[in-house]
Amino acid sequence: MDRIADWLNVRNKYQLGAFSLATKPMGFATQESIMSSGTDKAKGLANEAIGNIKQGVGKAIGNKEMEVKGVVQERKGEAQQAVGKAKDSVKKVVDNA
Repeated sequence: MDRIADWLNVRNKYQLGAFSLATKPMGFATQESIMSSGTDKAKGLANEAIGNIKQGVGKAIGNKEMEVKGVVQERKGEAQQAVGKAKDSVKKVVDNA
């Protein structure tokens, strides 16, 4: 019974906003997390561009390590952009609900 009472207290505090973002339970989508999709896409685009540059420079000077790091950074950028697009999709679903 104490566990249920504790859970209800936590739930009520969460609903009233008594927790900061850092202490909110995991699994809840917040407006703040959804709104950062533009940031994810911008950082992804930058990482992708920098990765392409590193690849080109690495290939030009014969530095295989730099070339590989460029590929990795490019893939990281692609992943960041995908996260941003996914957040946009979630936001559309939430807005239409």
